[in-house]
Amino acid sequence: MITDKELLPEDIFWYVARTRHGQELKVRDTLLTCGVEHFIPTTVAQRERKGRRVRVQVPLIPNMVFVRSTQKDALSLVNGRGVPMYYIIDHSTGRMLV
Repeated sequence: MITDKELLPEDIFWYVARTRHGQELKVRDTLLTCGVEHFIPTTVAQRERKGRRVRVQVPLIPNMVFVRSTQKDALSLVNGRGVPMYYIIDHSTGRMLV
């Protein structure tokens, strides 16, 4: 477990963020254009559209995005670039969930 003394603002961690319903792939595209390392676990599923079966990529964990960066850069994505997500807070420490 990471203690407060080990957590420095310039260190790189995987932060857990949530998005609105159905926005995971849009957030992924935005993070790709920003050049930010991220992870969204997805799988391929078959859906029926207009009478045809098509394969689509769907997230395994709904509304969840993992972002790897420093705390400062992670916050600037939401505040500066307007990426539609918010970070989950660890209530025991009051910090962003790592």
